[in-house]
Amino acid sequence: TNANSSKNDIFLAKLISSISDTNTSINSIVNNNSIQIYPNPASSSLSINLYKEGRYCLYNLMGQIMQQGSLKAGDNIINIDALPAGMYECGIIAEGQQMVKKVVVMR
Repeated sequence: TNANSSKNDIFLAKLISSISDTNTSINSIVNNNSIQIYPNPASSSLSINLYKEGRYCLYNLMGQIMQQGSLKAGDNIINIDALPAGMYECGIIAEGQQMVKKVVVMR
């Protein structure tokens, strides 16, 4: 729907402005298996498997940044113990490409 599309556009704009730097240009949305985020739902940690170095940002559904950081190529374990239970958007930027996936944190 248009409302969901608009909400996603706003989220992506916030994501790009918060975790990209001046040398990064966003070329396309990655919608394949080159980036894996698991388990989902998660309880204490989130695994992110990435093909290149990048950055991640976890947002709550109000658009607030809850956690962010750098990612190395390969497997990354992100501690999410400090996050309250709920649904989050996990945005990842790597080599000018971006992806956003919903992540559920359960306690």
